Amino acid sequence: MTRKTVVRLLILPLLVALLCAGPALAQEQEVFPDISAQAALGSAFTYQGRLLDGDLPANGTYDLEFKLYDAATAGAQKGATITKEDVAVTNGLFTADLNFGGSDLFNGQALWLEVGVRPGPSADPFTALAPRTALNAAPYALSLMPGASISRDYGGNTLSVHNGWPGGAWLVSKTALSAWTSDGTAVVGNAGTGAGVIGVHAAGTGTSPGVNGRTSSVEADAAGVLGRASATAPTGSNAGVRGENASTNGYGYGVYGSHAGMGVGVDGVSESGSGVQGVANAAGFLNAGVRAVGNNDATGLYAYSATGNIITGYSSAVPFGNLRFRVSNLGNVSADGAFVPSGADFAEMLAAEAAVEAGDLLAIGPDGTLVKAAGAYTTTVAGVYSTNPGFIGGGGGAEGEGLEGKVPLAVVGVVPVKASDQNGAIVPGDLLVASDTPGHVMKGTERDLMLGAVVGKALSGLESGTGTISVLVTLQ
Repeated sequence: MTRKTVVRLLILPLLVALLCAGPALAQEQEVFPDISAQAALGSAFTYQGRLLDGDLPANGTYDLEFKLYDAATAGAQKGATITKEDVAVTNGLFTADLNFGGSDLFNGQALWLEVGVRPGPSADPFTALAPRTALNAAPYALSLMPGASISRDYGGNTLSVHNGWPGGAWLVSKTALSAWTSDGTAVVGNAGTGAGVIGVHAAGTGTSPGVNGRTSSVEADAAGVLGRASATAPTGSNAGVRGENASTNGYGYGVYGSHAGMGVGVDGVSESGSGVQGVANAAGFLNAGVRAVGNNDATGLYAYSATGNIITGYSSAVPFGNLRFRVSNLGNVSADGAFVPSGADFAEMLAAEAAVEAGDLLAIGPDGTLVKAAGAYTTTVAGVYSTNPGFIGGGGGAEGEGLEGKVPLAVVGVVPVKASDQNGAIVPGDLLVASDTPGHVMKGTERDLMLGAVVGKALSGLESGTGTISVLVTLQ
């Protein structure tokens, strides 16, 4: 058989035809483009070649065999072998439609086409022509032509973009898909029933986000990531942005926001509903719909309202039902229930000399400053320096402003007080007055001296010496 040689190849793969569709597929760009049904192009491409019979252009019918390899010589065959019988060759030129079985072969890897030939009527083995022909991309296959569209209507990925492989180790940062526009939208994800955009960080380590949104704008409403629920009458709890965390060990966040400066990590705004809502479905002391934490002297929870209530608490999920607690923007606190403090007394913040300490019996000094009470049956007694007041009056301004030099003076309630056996052992129920020991009470026995001198009644006893007892402060 006379040797035949292909001296010129023209390869037009599906990807080239698809990306170079040009004006035929061009359409006006929209924020949410209309992706209508279109005929799928399939994975076939057109091959044209020139066949010489000796030194002259071949004419007649020939059988042709086509194979793809991953190397110019030797290497491994990729895809199926395609045989075309009785291909018409005119003046050396022929055309064949080839389909190697899907687009997975044309994923950016280098490929070479090997062509085998034999006369049409022959059943002899094919003679492979050398050298193999490298499949090079057409110019437009290296970049999408404006208006190009890729679509299909069956399962699987319409477009897959890879840069490296999952689990691979790379020394430099890689980007699989980069999109940019001077204005408008660079990437739009639109799904009928599934997710418009899914971002996945598949590695088991590292801090890279599944979706990373950034903005360089200084405008007020600029956003790195914007989530919008556009339904005006939803039938369920739809969300513009939803964060979920599958962790079961108590770590991680469904939604995490941070700010490097003085701004807000997470901000929620609503024109008529709630700006931010948190829901906890599991019982537990640490499980909370919204948790606020302040580190390094920061405020754990900051609430502001110019005209409404700063804080409201309800015992029912029904809006504005069963109001239990309210703090107005004037600072007034209303509670439908009891307030249970850790302390058991009411104290006033009053100026005192520096020498006083918790548990001292205090009296009013000559200039109105509190001092340690001294002198049996003195009528200048004012109360007891509270160790742990349950209620405090005269607390000053915000953040304890104006409290320097003041102490909590218990004027009613139960407090510990320093006591002396100067007038005998103290038993519960004894009326208590000032003793000669500064800051200490004693049992009162002189009825004619006790008017205006009684501090309260003993709730515990003292057999001898000095010590601390509980007293129910009831100034008389």
